[in-house]
Amino acid sequence: ISHLVLDEIHERSLQSDVLLTIVKDLLTARDDLKVVLMSATLNAEKFSKYF
Repeated sequence: ISHLVLDEIHERSLQSDVLLTIVKDLLTARDDLKVVLMSATLNAEKFSKYF
């Protein structure tokens, strides 16, 4: 897998927060992995600071 696309990222839940934590950890181990976060109402600054 080279790319991971997550849609409706603004719809927060326990499962989506856990997934984002796993993805963040995975990004430190996989320099080649690209992640696309999609949302119509995304607070981009919040997610930019997280990643």
